[in-house]
Amino acid sequence: MLKDPFTELGLTEDQIEEIVKATGENANCDYGFTFSDLTQRIIPAIVLDAYPNTAITASRALEVVNTIKPTPPFKDKHE
Repeated sequence: MLKDPFTELGLTEDQIEEIVKATGENANCDYGFTFSDLTQRIIPAIVLDAYPNTAITASRALEVVNTIKPTPPFKDKHE
């Protein structure tokens, strides 16, 4: 899901993998980003952060990802 957009923006596979790791379960969060988090929040936030005067870089993309919290899992009202 992230490979095509970020490859088009000039990031390498290794750089994309770092972003993928940052959006999954990790030490900062017990759950990862949802599909809509990735497509509607993460990618646009990275693009808008660079727009209009800066190129997208892997290091800055990771900084942006780390400022966004993933959508928490839905909980059943009966739990």
